[in-house]
Amino acid sequence: MNLYIKLVALLFTGLSLVACNKFTDNTKTTSGKSQTLEERVSSLEIDNLLDQLDKYAFLKIGSDGYAPIKFDLGVLTVKIKDVQPYANSSKVTLDIGNPLGATITGLKATIQWGSVNEKGDVLEELGSKEVTIDKNIMAGSWNTVQITLDGTEPKKLGFIRVKKVTHTGIILTRR
Repeated sequence: MNLYIKLVALLFTGLSLVACNKFTDNTKTTSGKSQTLEERVSSLEIDNLLDQLDKYAFLKIGSDGYAPIKFDLGVLTVKIKDVQPYANSSKVTLDIGNPLGATITGLKATIQWGSVNEKGDVLEELGSKEVTIDKNIMAGSWNTVQITLDGTEPKKLGFIRVKKVTHTGIILTRR
């Protein structure tokens, strides 16, 4: 009987080891090392973040040049043309470049703004709002639009971030 108990215990231990090994994550990376579930999730989160980076345009006040921003039709470009005081707010003039062959109607975006330190690093976000551009964004050209950033005077304004760009329609020319 004692031998029977030992055989059952040995069989149970063997089955337990096989079952544990069956559920061990044996996913291999290109280097051949095992990767845990946490590492795979973290890697996917980083990939997702990198895929989203081109859907943001980050513009520092006073800098020249434009930033591209990807949306469902392709890529637009955005640059700051001017910043002026407006009551206790800022009126920002943006140039939106439309390199596409279609005029865009009902352009919407989320605008965020805030302050930066001496190095140009973001200190704090001061506001955010969704804006709808009433005028058409003409194909193949720069389009000037004005946006009021409520409650932030120009001297506090250090950056503008444009994201979540959408549209309601397009206009194509007939040949």
